[in-house]
Amino acid sequence: SIYKILHDIVQKSNKIVEKINATNWNHRKIENGENYLQAVKNLQDNGLDTGRLDELIDKRKDKKQELEIIRNKDEEMVVFSLSAKDDDRFNGNLDIQVKYTVKLNENTIKIEYFARTNEDSLCNLTNHTYFNLSGNGKKNILGHYLKISADRYTKLNEYLIPVSVEKVNKIMDFNIEKKIGEDIYAPMLKEHNAFGYDHAFLFEEKRELFNPAVELVDKESGRSLSIYTSYPCVVVYTCNYPKGEVVQKNHNIELHDAVCLE
Repeated sequence: SIYKILHDIVQKSNKIVEKINATNWNHRKIENGENYLQAVKNLQDNGLDTGRLDELIDKRKDKKQELEIIRNKDEEMVVFSLSAKDDDRFNGNLDIQVKYTVKLNENTIKIEYFARTNEDSLCNLTNHTYFNLSGNGKKNILGHYLKISADRYTKLNEYLIPVSVEKVNKIMDFNIEKKIGEDIYAPMLKEHNAFGYDHAFLFEEKRELFNPAVELVDKESGRSLSIYTSYPCVVVYTCNYPKGEVVQKNHNIELHDAVCLE
């Protein structure tokens, strides 16, 4: 059932299905008026993916979480809530709510993120779902077609931390759909130490929100995914550092087996 799928997403987040991240913070300090907010140092002098959902739960002393299920005629909804208290990765107490809504007659899923804190805090919520539209665990995503309405991207340093915003070039331009694998082995990406795409693509500022910001298509299977978002960018990650997790039918994920659109 739809509920079971969503239940697995929020309850088994350590199985690379759902992750709530902090963006990769450069030098760990973010200016806040006359003060600075300090991100947690976990990679050299930077903060990288500093708030996995399951880690937030594990660090809570009371281990308490809330899960609400709402079923209507044409939709099912799962609302997951938790609080991060006494957690040195955040200032103050951070309350998070993630709402998953599936429209049964529209073949859509809507994810909404809500956060509230009693102090200024770094918080940037997203999901880390891995997509392979082929339906065949033996095929990677290099033949998938990707389209992104983005005119800029973030250049990375050797620690995969964004250091500058650049105009898209041929390798980074997905305004016209192209295969993910067309330029994935370009020397420029290896210079960024990414071994594929692991970059933020900044959407055009004047884009219409009712048009998809990202489109992913596997033409062989006929499956497609369209993403609409109010976020200003998407991070495209092409599974460059697989850890061998079992994700489908006892298949261990390998290099470029899936793509994340964070």
